[in-house]
Amino acid sequence: MDKETIIIKQSFPIKEYFIATFNILTNKIVIWFFGVIYFFILLVFILFLIAETNKTEILSSSYVTFLYPFFLLFALYIGVRMQLNNPKLKENILQIISKENYCQKGETFEIKYFWNDFIKIEEIKNSFLLYISKKKAIIILKKDLKDNQYNELKELINSLNIKKSLK
Repeated sequence: MDKETIIIKQSFPIKEYFIATFNILTNKIVIWFFGVIYFFILLVFILFLIAETNKTEILSSSYVTFLYPFFLLFALYIGVRMQLNNPKLKENILQIISKENYCQKGETFEIKYFWNDFIKIEEIKNSFLLYISKKKAIIILKKDLKDNQYNELKELINSLNIKKSLK
């Protein structure tokens, strides 16, 4: 193994991938738009309750409104879970990171990205997100990093000429 190469055995825990996917989506203006709409719907229901209109209709409608964010989170969780049931993810997958590129290598495939293919790199609580586009990111889990790989990866990312947000 080259001193300048970081090799990570990739794991796929649903919880960490759900959190990372949620983080990717919350950076999108669409999610904020739905949040603002949800807030205004709640505000309208509260105003109707204060005005003491037909309370049974409002209360039955407000259940749907209050459960809307939980439904979205559940749908996202199911989507992540379905994505992680991909048979290719059952293979022994390595993430190989060098100064020149990032590579995912499995038993039947190899995907290579050069650093200029990424638009942004972001560090969140449990992982690093390597954005290929605004809607797609590669996730490197911190718990998969061994020994001093975390520091080596941060040093490598800092040396790259890419927009980054590290902790």
